[in-house]
Amino acid sequence: MKTGEDARGEGSTGPQKLGLCVLCGLPAAGKSTFARALSHRLQQERGWAVCVVAYDDVMPDAFLREASARPLPSQWKLLRQELLKYLEYFLMAVINGCQMSAPPDRTEAMWEDFITCLKDQNLISSAACEAQSCYLLTKTAVSGPLFLILDDNFYYQSMRYEVYQLARKYSLGFCQVFLDCSLETCLQRNGQRPQALPAETIHLMGRKIEKPNPEKNAWEHNSLTIQSPACSPEASLKLTDLLLTALENPVKCVEDNVEQKETDRITCSTNILHQADQTLRRIVSQTMKEAKGTLGTYRLGSRPDSAASPVPWTLGWVLSFQS
Repeated sequence: MKTGEDARGEGSTGPQKLGLCVLCGLPAAGKSTFARALSHRLQQERGWAVCVVAYDDVMPDAFLREASARPLPSQWKLLRQELLKYLEYFLMAVINGCQMSAPPDRTEAMWEDFITCLKDQNLISSAACEAQSCYLLTKTAVSGPLFLILDDNFYYQSMRYEVYQLARKYSLGFCQVFLDCSLETCLQRNGQRPQALPAETIHLMGRKIEKPNPEKNAWEHNSLTIQSPACSPEASLKLTDLLLTALENPVKCVEDNVEQKETDRITCSTNILHQADQTLRRIVSQTMKEAKGTLGTYRLGSRPDSAASPVPWTLGWVLSFQS
């Protein structure tokens, strides 16, 4: 694996480097402020194009305008998946160097907010082809490294894994940044917001949140925890190295799925045991039949030569296998 140090030279040629960064943490942990500061720093110091996609800016308003109610958890899941589909359409346009088309099935208000998000960050341009639901990419979007920072709670590991799957599908860099902030601080900040969340929502999320766990999940190895609100110079350096390492080591499309391999291994082991059990049953059944036949011969007074009888050898083999 190439490290961030190997990626210091930005003059290398080759395919455009693309990365996805999942920024996760409790509500009011400071994620949006952190994302804006990170975006500015990467553009100024690295010359990268950066796209911050704040889920709160794209999904809730869109849903409220169309449904006039907060979505249920199952609806939130569908909205999250729909937003990932929008991101995929944008990524396909960047990778293929073509116009970005609109998905045929979309929530119109949510799509408009997503388009506004890209325009505000100078990644697509306003053009006449918008009438045909296609959008031109700007030079900024295709001229150098591009990092997409996804700003949301992502409190379940499964939510982050969906982003990882997208990175794997297109061989993109992938990393995670967990903004660690105390529950008390989050509640205090939330209370100062114009549209505050219910305190119970933050308490509940604090109990349910699944922090990145590289030791348990191999796909989360490129993760970093940063304390909020303070971000030390050392943490800043680690963050830069995390992003550089992700860009230089994109997830491979054919990367082995460790979880699936483990499932397959267990299934295979179960099948082998099942086959062995069936074989033993057949052997025991055949042995009992032969033993019954031999006993019948004994009763008729025709005792066979014990050395020629297969019964002792077969039973001995079965007993040794079972032990």
